[in-house]
Amino acid sequence: MALESAAINVQTVQAMKSGAEVMKGIHGNLDVDKVEDLLDSIKEQNDIHETIADAISRPGQEMFDDDQLLEELALVGNEPGKVQNNVQNKNQDQTSHVFLPMAPNSAVSVPQSKESDLERELRELEASMLA
Repeated sequence: MALESAAINVQTVQAMKSGAEVMKGIHGNLDVDKVEDLLDSIKEQNDIHETIADAISRPGQEMFDDDQLLEELALVGNEPGKVQNNVQNKNQDQTSHVFLPMAPNSAVSVPQSKESDLERELRELEASMLA
């Protein structure tokens, strides 16, 4: 029994030694510092991605401050209602100078063209094929 146990121990140690050599080959030129640098780079890129996604998800919310816009509007001397009225008045002034032709009041008649001999023959041929 001791002899069998010793043989099993030798095989176990050889397998562990072989496994350690294979792991060294797999890891090759990797070390802890390189892995940490890679993880830091990935974290930095994720942070950049989150910042961009955050900015896209709420467009324009931080661009304008309502209080600041109202302050600027007051400095110009207009109230919100007056600005809208001024825009409408400007649009009316621009369209009042456009001259368009008068539309006809009655139905527009389209002159009927005379059927050519070829068209008549084609129509008759089509009718004979359908009959």
